[in-house]
Amino acid sequence: MTKLLKLISVLACIALLLSTLGAYVDPRSFWPLAFISLAYVPILAGNFLVLIYWSVRWSRFAWVPLCCILISWPILAGSFSLGKRQSLSPKQESNDSLIRVMTYNVHAFDEAFRETSQSGKVLNLIERIQPDIACLQEYHDVPGRFNPTDSLKRILDTQHFHHAKFNGGGLGLAIFSKYPIVSTGLIKFSQEGDGNHGIYIDVLKNNKIFRVYTVHLESIRLKPDQLNYMSQVIKGKTKQIRPSKKIGGQLRRAFFERSAQVDMVKQHMTTCPHPYIVCGDFNDPPSSYAFNKMAEGMQSTYREKGSGLYAVTLHKGFLRYQIDHILVSDRFNVFSHVIIPEQASDHYPVYADLKLN
Repeated sequence: MTKLLKLISVLACIALLLSTLGAYVDPRSFWPLAFISLAYVPILAGNFLVLIYWSVRWSRFAWVPLCCILISWPILAGSFSLGKRQSLSPKQESNDSLIRVMTYNVHAFDEAFRETSQSGKVLNLIERIQPDIACLQEYHDVPGRFNPTDSLKRILDTQHFHHAKFNGGGLGLAIFSKYPIVSTGLIKFSQEGDGNHGIYIDVLKNNKIFRVYTVHLESIRLKPDQLNYMSQVIKGKTKQIRPSKKIGGQLRRAFFERSAQVDMVKQHMTTCPHPYIVCGDFNDPPSSYAFNKMAEGMQSTYREKGSGLYAVTLHKGFLRYQIDHILVSDRFNVFSHVIIPEQASDHYPVYADLKLN
Protein backbone atom coordinates (compact mmCIF):
# COMPACT_ATOMS: atom_id res chain seq x y z
CA MET A 1 0.00 0.00 0.00
CA THR A 2 2.84 2.39 0.86
CA LYS A 3 4.46 1.77 -2.51
CA LEU A 4 1.20 2.59 -4.30
CA LEU A 5 0.80 5.81 -2.31
CA LYS A 6 4.36 6.81 -3.13
CA LEU A 7 3.71 6.15 -6.80
CA ILE A 8 0.57 8.32 -6.70
CA SER A 9 2.55 11.04 -4.91
CA VAL A 10 5.33 10.96 -7.50
CA LEU A 11 2.79 11.18 -10.35
CA ALA A 12 1.13 14.17 -8.64
CA CYS A 13 4.51 15.87 -8.31
CA ILE A 14 5.38 15.22 -11.95
CA ALA A 15 2.03 16.69 -13.00
CA LEU A 16 2.74 19.81 -10.90
CA LEU A 17 6.16 20.26 -12.44
CA LEU A 18 4.72 19.87 -15.94
CA SER A 19 1.93 22.36 -15.24
CA THR A 20 4.55 24.82 -13.96
CA LEU A 21 6.72 24.23 -17.02
CA GLY A 22 3.68 24.97 -19.21
CA ALA A 23 3.78 28.56 -17.94
CA TYR A 24 7.12 29.09 -19.71
CA VAL A 25 6.97 26.88 -22.82
CA ASP A 26 5.39 28.40 -25.92
CA PRO A 27 2.38 26.26 -26.94
CA ARG A 28 3.47 26.65 -30.55
CA SER A 29 6.55 24.60 -29.61
CA PHE A 30 4.84 21.96 -27.47
CA TRP A 31 1.11 22.48 -26.99
CA PRO A 32 0.28 19.58 -24.58
CA LEU A 33 1.90 21.50 -21.70
CA ALA A 34 -0.62 24.32 -22.19
CA PHE A 35 -3.46 21.92 -21.38
CA ILE A 36 -1.69 20.72 -18.24
CA SER A 37 -1.05 24.31 -17.09
CA LEU A 38 -4.81 24.96 -17.17
CA ALA A 39 -5.17 22.30 -14.49
CA TYR A 40 -2.54 23.88 -12.23
CA VAL A 41 -4.94 24.66 -9.38
CA PRO A 42 -6.42 21.14 -8.90
CA ILE A 43 -2.96 19.60 -9.41
CA LEU A 44 -1.56 21.95 -6.76
CA ALA A 45 -4.39 21.00 -4.40
CA GLY A 46 -3.55 17.33 -4.93
CA ASN A 47 0.08 18.00 -4.02
CA PHE A 48 -0.92 19.78 -0.83
CA LEU A 49 -2.97 16.72 0.15
CA VAL A 50 0.04 14.52 -0.56
CA LEU A 51 2.25 16.85 1.50
CA ILE A 52 -0.17 16.76 4.43
CA TYR A 53 -0.42 12.95 4.29
CA TRP A 54 3.33 12.36 4.40
CA SER A 55 3.87 15.13 6.96
CA VAL A 56 1.32 13.59 9.33
CA ARG A 57 3.20 10.32 9.01
CA TRP A 58 6.48 12.14 9.74
CA SER A 59 7.90 10.71 6.52
CA ARG A 60 10.91 12.21 4.81
CA PHE A 61 8.99 11.64 1.59
CA ALA A 62 7.10 14.87 2.42
CA TRP A 63 10.10 16.76 1.03
CA VAL A 64 9.19 15.59 -2.49
CA PRO A 65 5.82 17.42 -2.81
CA LEU A 66 7.15 20.32 -0.75
CA CYS A 67 10.03 20.91 -3.16
CA CYS A 68 7.70 20.70 -6.16
CA ILE A 69 5.32 23.22 -4.59
CA LEU A 70 8.20 25.60 -3.91
CA ILE A 71 9.40 25.26 -7.51
CA SER A 72 5.93 26.36 -8.65
CA TRP A 73 5.94 29.31 -6.23
CA PRO A 74 5.85 32.09 -8.89
CA ILE A 75 2.66 30.58 -10.32
CA LEU A 76 1.20 29.93 -6.87
CA ALA A 77 1.83 33.55 -5.83
CA GLY A 78 0.00 34.77 -8.92
CA SER A 79 -3.05 32.61 -8.18
CA PHE A 80 -3.42 32.75 -4.39
CA SER A 81 -2.96 35.30 -1.64
CA LEU A 82 -3.17 34.94 2.14
CA GLY A 83 -3.92 38.65 2.52
CA LYS A 84 -7.30 39.71 3.83
CA ARG A 85 -9.69 40.29 0.95
CA GLN A 86 -9.87 43.99 0.09
CA SER A 87 -13.11 45.72 -0.76
CA LEU A 88 -13.88 48.84 -2.74
CA SER A 89 -12.42 51.86 -0.97
CA PRO A 90 -11.29 55.44 -1.65
CA LYS A 91 -7.70 55.97 -2.74
CA GLN A 92 -5.10 55.66 0.00
CA GLU A 93 -3.49 58.96 -0.89
CA SER A 94 -4.60 62.21 -2.46
CA ASN A 95 -6.14 62.11 -5.90
CA ASP A 96 -3.09 63.91 -7.22
CA SER A 97 -0.74 61.17 -6.03
CA LEU A 98 -2.33 57.86 -7.07
CA ILE A 99 -3.63 56.59 -10.38
CA ARG A 100 -6.57 54.19 -10.18
CA VAL A 101 -6.58 51.88 -13.21
CA MET A 102 -9.49 49.55 -13.84
CA THR A 103 -9.92 46.71 -16.33
CA TYR A 104 -13.37 45.32 -16.98
CA ASN A 105 -14.81 43.07 -19.67
CA VAL A 106 -18.34 44.49 -19.76
CA HIS A 107 -19.67 41.68 -22.01
CA ALA A 108 -21.36 44.17 -24.33
CA PHE A 109 -23.07 45.44 -21.17
CA ASP A 110 -24.53 41.94 -20.85
CA GLU A 111 -26.09 42.20 -24.29
CA ALA A 112 -27.64 45.55 -23.59
CA PHE A 113 -30.59 45.11 -25.93
CA ARG A 114 -32.10 42.23 -23.98
CA GLU A 115 -34.94 42.86 -21.56
CA THR A 116 -32.69 41.42 -18.83
CA SER A 117 -29.85 43.83 -19.63
CA GLN A 118 -27.43 44.43 -16.77
CA SER A 119 -26.11 47.65 -18.31
CA GLY A 120 -27.30 49.72 -15.35
CA LYS A 121 -25.41 47.50 -12.90
CA VAL A 122 -22.23 47.67 -15.00
CA LEU A 123 -22.35 51.46 -15.12
CA ASN A 124 -23.11 51.64 -11.40
CA LEU A 125 -20.05 49.52 -10.59
CA ILE A 126 -17.80 51.77 -12.67
CA GLU A 127 -19.27 54.85 -10.99
CA ARG A 128 -18.57 53.41 -7.53
CA ILE A 129 -14.96 52.50 -8.41
CA GLN A 130 -14.28 55.90 -9.98
CA PRO A 131 -11.18 54.85 -11.94
CA ASP A 132 -8.87 57.48 -13.34
CA ILE A 133 -8.27 55.11 -16.27
CA ALA A 134 -11.05 52.70 -17.26
CA CYS A 135 -10.09 49.97 -19.74
CA LEU A 136 -13.15 48.22 -21.11
CA GLN A 137 -13.29 45.11 -23.28
CA GLU A 138 -16.31 44.00 -25.34
CA TYR A 139 -17.41 47.62 -25.20
CA HIS A 140 -20.65 48.06 -27.11
CA ASP A 141 -22.49 51.11 -28.28
CA VAL A 142 -24.98 51.65 -31.08
CA PRO A 143 -25.86 55.33 -31.53
CA GLY A 144 -29.58 55.86 -31.41
CA ARG A 145 -30.20 52.60 -29.56
CA PHE A 146 -27.65 52.20 -26.79
CA ASN A 147 -24.89 54.68 -26.06
CA PRO A 148 -22.99 54.14 -22.78
CA THR A 149 -20.29 56.63 -23.81
CA ASP A 150 -22.31 59.64 -22.71
CA SER A 151 -23.13 57.94 -19.41
CA LEU A 152 -19.49 57.09 -18.74
CA LYS A 153 -18.29 60.59 -19.60
CA ARG A 154 -20.83 61.89 -17.09
CA ILE A 155 -20.15 59.48 -14.21
CA LEU A 156 -16.36 59.76 -14.63
CA ASP A 157 -16.53 63.50 -15.27
CA THR A 158 -14.29 63.38 -18.32
CA GLN A 159 -14.31 64.04 -22.04
CA HIS A 160 -11.15 62.00 -22.69
CA PHE A 161 -11.73 58.58 -24.22
CA HIS A 162 -10.64 56.33 -27.06
CA HIS A 163 -12.99 53.76 -28.61
CA ALA A 164 -12.00 51.34 -31.35
CA LYS A 165 -14.66 49.26 -33.13
CA PHE A 166 -13.73 46.04 -34.86
CA ASN A 167 -16.75 44.14 -36.12
CA GLY A 168 -18.35 46.75 -38.34
CA GLY A 169 -20.77 47.61 -35.53
CA GLY A 170 -20.28 49.01 -32.07
CA LEU A 171 -18.35 46.18 -30.41
CA GLY A 172 -14.70 46.75 -29.54
CA LEU A 173 -12.37 48.22 -26.91
CA ALA A 174 -12.52 51.52 -25.06
CA ILE A 175 -10.36 53.48 -22.63
CA PHE A 176 -11.70 56.41 -20.61
CA SER A 177 -9.23 58.73 -18.90
CA LYS A 178 -9.59 61.53 -16.38
CA TYR A 179 -6.24 62.81 -17.64
CA PRO A 180 -5.65 64.41 -21.05
CA ILE A 181 -4.94 61.91 -23.84
CA VAL A 182 -2.04 63.05 -26.01
CA SER A 183 -2.06 60.16 -28.50
CA THR A 184 -3.80 56.88 -29.26
CA GLY A 185 -3.03 53.76 -31.22
CA LEU A 186 -4.17 50.31 -32.31
CA ILE A 187 -2.45 46.92 -32.25
CA LYS A 188 -4.42 44.86 -34.70
CA PHE A 189 -3.97 41.16 -34.05
CA SER A 190 -5.57 40.06 -37.33
CA GLN A 191 -7.60 41.30 -40.27
CA GLU A 192 -10.71 39.56 -38.97
CA GLY A 193 -13.52 41.78 -37.80
CA ASP A 194 -13.78 40.66 -34.20
CA GLY A 195 -12.97 42.18 -30.83
CA ASN A 196 -9.64 40.47 -30.19
CA HIS A 197 -7.17 43.29 -30.62
CA GLY A 198 -5.30 45.83 -28.52
CA ILE A 199 -5.43 49.61 -28.19
CA TYR A 200 -3.43 52.15 -26.20
CA ILE A 201 -3.45 55.74 -25.07
CA ASP A 202 -0.66 58.05 -23.94
CA VAL A 203 -1.86 60.27 -21.10
CA LEU A 204 -0.42 63.35 -19.44
CA LYS A 205 -0.40 63.62 -15.64
CA ASN A 206 1.62 66.18 -13.68
CA ASN A 207 3.84 66.84 -16.71
CA LYS A 208 4.60 63.13 -17.06
CA ILE A 209 3.42 60.92 -19.90
CA PHE A 210 2.64 57.25 -19.45
CA ARG A 211 1.01 54.68 -21.73
CA VAL A 212 -1.94 52.41 -21.05
CA TYR A 213 -2.54 49.34 -23.20
CA THR A 214 -5.73 47.34 -23.01
CA VAL A 215 -5.96 44.01 -24.78
CA HIS A 216 -8.54 41.35 -25.39
CA LEU A 217 -6.63 38.19 -26.23
CA GLU A 218 -8.13 35.33 -28.20
CA SER A 219 -11.00 33.50 -26.50
CA ILE A 220 -11.88 29.81 -26.76
CA ARG A 221 -15.28 30.79 -28.19
CA LEU A 222 -17.20 28.13 -26.29
CA LYS A 223 -20.88 27.92 -27.15
CA PRO A 224 -23.60 27.40 -24.49
CA ASP A 225 -24.07 23.76 -25.48
CA GLN A 226 -20.32 23.16 -25.09
CA LEU A 227 -20.29 24.75 -21.65
CA ASN A 228 -23.22 22.53 -20.70
CA TYR A 229 -21.39 19.46 -22.01
CA MET A 230 -18.26 20.31 -19.98
CA SER A 231 -20.38 20.77 -16.87
CA GLN A 232 -21.98 17.36 -17.45
CA VAL A 233 -18.54 15.75 -17.83
CA ILE A 234 -17.35 17.24 -14.54
CA LYS A 235 -20.49 15.96 -12.81
CA GLY A 236 -20.00 12.52 -14.36
CA LYS A 237 -23.34 12.64 -16.18
CA THR A 238 -22.03 11.95 -19.69
CA LYS A 239 -19.36 9.77 -21.29
CA GLN A 240 -19.50 11.21 -24.80
CA ILE A 241 -16.07 11.85 -26.28
CA ARG A 242 -16.72 13.53 -29.63
CA PRO A 243 -17.65 16.99 -28.24
CA SER A 244 -14.48 17.02 -26.14
CA LYS A 245 -12.34 16.59 -29.26
CA LYS A 246 -13.81 19.73 -30.79
CA ILE A 247 -13.35 21.67 -27.56
CA GLY A 248 -9.75 20.46 -27.39
CA GLY A 249 -9.17 21.76 -30.91
CA GLN A 250 -10.62 25.15 -29.97
CA LEU A 251 -8.36 25.32 -26.92
CA ARG A 252 -5.29 24.50 -28.97
CA ARG A 253 -6.15 27.14 -31.57
CA ALA A 254 -6.67 29.73 -28.83
CA PHE A 255 -3.33 28.86 -27.19
CA PHE A 256 -1.55 29.45 -30.50
CA GLU A 257 -3.43 32.69 -31.21
CA ARG A 258 -2.76 34.15 -27.77
CA SER A 259 0.95 33.37 -28.01
CA ALA A 260 1.17 35.26 -31.31
CA GLN A 261 -0.87 38.17 -29.93
CA VAL A 262 1.36 38.48 -26.88
CA ASP A 263 4.38 38.61 -29.20
CA MET A 264 2.80 41.57 -31.01
CA VAL A 265 2.14 43.45 -27.78
CA LYS A 266 5.61 42.75 -26.37
CA GLN A 267 7.19 43.92 -29.62
CA HIS A 268 5.15 47.11 -29.48
CA MET A 269 6.29 47.72 -25.89
CA THR A 270 9.91 47.81 -27.05
CA THR A 271 9.07 50.95 -29.03
CA CYS A 272 7.35 52.70 -26.11
CA PRO A 273 9.34 55.69 -24.78
CA HIS A 274 7.17 56.01 -21.64
CA PRO A 275 6.34 53.99 -18.51
CA TYR A 276 3.45 51.71 -19.37
CA ILE A 277 0.58 49.63 -18.06
CA VAL A 278 -0.91 46.57 -19.77
CA CYS A 279 -4.29 45.34 -18.70
CA GLY A 280 -7.29 43.53 -20.04
CA ASP A 281 -8.92 40.19 -20.63
CA PHE A 282 -6.04 37.80 -21.32
CA ASN A 283 -8.37 34.78 -21.47
CA ASP A 284 -5.61 32.91 -19.62
CA PRO A 285 -4.79 32.39 -15.91
CA PRO A 286 -1.47 33.07 -14.12
CA SER A 287 -0.37 29.49 -14.85
CA SER A 288 -0.44 30.11 -18.62
CA TYR A 289 2.32 30.90 -21.07
CA ALA A 290 0.44 33.93 -22.43
CA PHE A 291 0.24 35.59 -19.02
CA ASN A 292 3.83 34.86 -18.01
CA LYS A 293 5.23 35.95 -21.36
CA MET A 294 3.28 39.21 -21.16
CA ALA A 295 4.43 39.72 -17.55
CA GLU A 296 8.14 39.36 -18.35
CA GLY A 297 9.97 42.41 -16.98
CA MET A 298 6.76 43.75 -15.42
CA GLN A 299 4.98 43.70 -12.08
CA SER A 300 1.69 41.88 -11.66
CA THR A 301 -0.47 44.03 -9.40
CA TYR A 302 -2.12 40.88 -8.03
CA ARG A 303 1.23 39.35 -7.09
CA GLU A 304 2.24 42.63 -5.46
CA LYS A 305 -0.93 43.52 -3.56
CA GLY A 306 -3.55 40.86 -4.31
CA SER A 307 -5.89 39.65 -1.57
CA GLY A 308 -8.31 36.83 -1.00
CA LEU A 309 -7.26 33.18 -1.02
CA TYR A 310 -8.11 32.33 -4.65
CA ALA A 311 -8.51 35.07 -7.21
CA VAL A 312 -11.42 34.75 -9.66
CA THR A 313 -12.37 37.32 -12.31
CA LEU A 314 -14.42 35.10 -14.69
CA HIS A 315 -17.62 33.52 -13.41
CA LYS A 316 -19.29 31.74 -16.29
CA GLY A 317 -21.21 28.62 -15.36
CA PHE A 318 -18.74 26.25 -13.71
CA LEU A 319 -15.75 28.26 -15.02
CA ARG A 320 -13.91 30.12 -12.26
CA TYR A 321 -10.61 31.59 -13.40
CA GLN A 322 -8.47 34.68 -12.96
CA ILE A 323 -8.07 35.85 -16.55
CA ASP A 324 -8.30 39.65 -16.16
CA HIS A 325 -4.93 41.16 -15.26
CA ILE A 326 -3.08 44.42 -14.66
CA LEU A 327 0.67 44.57 -15.31
CA VAL A 328 2.88 47.62 -14.82
CA SER A 329 6.44 48.58 -15.69
CA ASP A 330 9.01 49.22 -12.95
CA ARG A 331 8.39 52.97 -12.88
CA PHE A 332 5.15 52.32 -10.97
CA ASN A 333 4.62 51.48 -7.31
CA VAL A 334 1.61 49.26 -6.60
CA PHE A 335 -0.60 50.23 -3.65
CA SER A 336 -3.58 47.92 -4.14
CA HIS A 337 -5.21 45.31 -6.34
CA VAL A 338 -8.92 44.78 -5.82
CA ILE A 339 -11.41 42.45 -7.49
CA ILE A 340 -15.06 43.43 -7.01
CA PRO A 341 -17.04 40.12 -6.93
CA GLU A 342 -20.34 41.53 -8.13
CA GLN A 343 -22.11 39.95 -11.08
CA ALA A 344 -23.13 42.44 -13.70
CA SER A 345 -21.04 41.04 -16.57
CA ASP A 346 -19.59 37.52 -16.80
CA HIS A 347 -16.35 39.11 -15.55
CA TYR A 348 -15.65 40.98 -12.34
CA PRO A 349 -14.12 44.47 -12.50
CA VAL A 350 -10.52 44.70 -11.31
CA TYR A 351 -8.69 47.86 -10.26
CA ALA A 352 -5.28 48.81 -8.94
CA ASP A 353 -4.01 51.99 -7.30
CA LEU A 354 -0.60 52.97 -8.67
CA LYS A 355 1.95 55.71 -8.25
CA LEU A 356 4.21 56.85 -11.06
CA ASN A 357 7.75 57.63 -9.93
